[in-house]
Amino acid sequence: MFAYARRAKPKVIVDIGANIGMFSRLCSILFPEADIYAYEPNPSALNWLRENAVGTRIRVLPFAVAESSAVVRLDTSCDSTIGRVVLEGDLSVNCVSAVGVGDGREIDLLKMDCEGSEWSILRDPSLLGRTKELCLEYHLFDGHSLDELRGLIEAAGHRIVKFGGTKDGGKFGLLHSALNPEKN
Repeated sequence: MFAYARRAKPKVIVDIGANIGMFSRLCSILFPEADIYAYEPNPSALNWLRENAVGTRIRVLPFAVAESSAVVRLDTSCDSTIGRVVLEGDLSVNCVSAVGVGDGREIDLLKMDCEGSEWSILRDPSLLGRTKELCLEYHLFDGHSLDELRGLIEAAGHRIVKFGGTKDGGKFGLLHSALNPEKN
């Protein structure tokens, strides 16, 4: 993040899976002029997120994000502030489409840590197509693979800059991608 801060001057930052807002808050300190959209569907995290947004340009959006708008089920049983969209979830939450994220604006930095929902979000290439840089925590469960992830990212006009930080035998990890200048 600090290397990014030394070279970039983002105007729009999107935090999908904002949780209590630590990433959004850090961005608000590093980039006080940036508009920050913080998406978090879990009501347990929203109070802290709202507190962390006070006095900043962080817009708290109490929604999940997916390929299309809908009402989805969130499983909140795993942790007090972490949830995962699943069919048998215990809480109904509103979900916005990837097209509407960030009010449809060009995005300088997109951070996604959305506990597996990245697969639905990335099926719509329009979000990455208007995003300069992506920082993603990916989840390889439900039969998903790194090859599939690479395909979705490249289909949206991004190139993978770095893989790293794998955990739990490679089922989770971090990825950084950037808009491929040849696609512009």
